[in-house]
Amino acid sequence: MNNWDNPIDEIKSEITALKSSLKDAHNKINTLEQENKNLKNQLTKLQTDILNNHKVTIAIKEQNSRVEIKQDQILEQLNSLFQQLGGNEQDYEPNMDDMSDNASQSNYEYSDDTHITRIVYIDGDIIFHEENLDLPPIGGITQDDPNTSTNLSILQRTAHTFGFGNI
Repeated sequence: MNNWDNPIDEIKSEITALKSSLKDAHNKINTLEQENKNLKNQLTKLQTDILNNHKVTIAIKEQNSRVEIKQDQILEQLNSLFQQLGGNEQDYEPNMDDMSDNASQSNYEYSDDTHITRIVYIDGDIIFHEENLDLPPIGGITQDDPNTSTNLSILQRTAHTFGFGNI
């Protein structure tokens, strides 16, 4: 009987080892499935983030385009105003360049018909900030001047104050 007991014990031992190995393999499979699930979730999140970043990039480009269009419109209005006020092209061009360099970085606040505050930014830093910038009448003309048929607008006085031509 000893001959038969020995092979059965060996087979039982091998079966036990195989069961243990199979159990380890199942645990590894479960771990890999969980890691795969986590990676899929991360991939989905990254795809969503990329899509959202793309949407933000498009929105920023659209906003920049609107700002550039508005800046061009303002420069055209200032050019027209300058020509109406009798300036010549040589007086105007350098100031137009200065204005275009800062236009998208400047904030103007008007509190009434003659008061303006100007803040100019470069790379997020304030490089010019002037409060209580009261705009004088152009060429010494006062609002009460009987020789003037219309009062000059805030835009005209702003253009004059910032050096858009000699009036």
